[in-house]
Amino acid sequence: MGQVGPHRKDDVEGIADVLRVRLADPIRLARLRADARRFLAGHGVDAVAIDNVVLSLTELVTNGYEATTVNGEVTIELDCSKTEVISLAVTNEPARPTLAMALASVDMPGPDALRGRGLPLVAAFATRLSIDAGHDRTRVSADFAR
Repeated sequence: MGQVGPHRKDDVEGIADVLRVRLADPIRLARLRADARRFLAGHGVDAVAIDNVVLSLTELVTNGYEATTVNGEVTIELDCSKTEVISLAVTNEPARPTLAMALASVDMPGPDALRGRGLPLVAAFATRLSIDAGHDRTRVSADFAR
């Protein structure tokens, strides 16, 4: 992807059925969405599943940036190696544990809440959602039906 700061860059690694991206700048999210769409389409994933995964990826990456420190990074792993499942994992490190735990709720907020609907949305699309909010990193993993 290229330089995004004086000493930071995005790293993209594609290994057959797995796309790994270390995103150094949230501004690159639009490019990541396009890359993920191409990657999924190239693995024969149907349009509805692509939309569900890419929308979920956007939400999880956004949460990852909100829950990391100023110089932290978000790593995305999109895995199409299984025939029935697409796996998505988003890790941010170093994490801000208090914020990471606050963002880890999968309960839908009340109607007047200004935020908090993203993870419930991901949970609705995913067949499995797991949140590991540790002291130094947060990893959110989700599986989606192909």
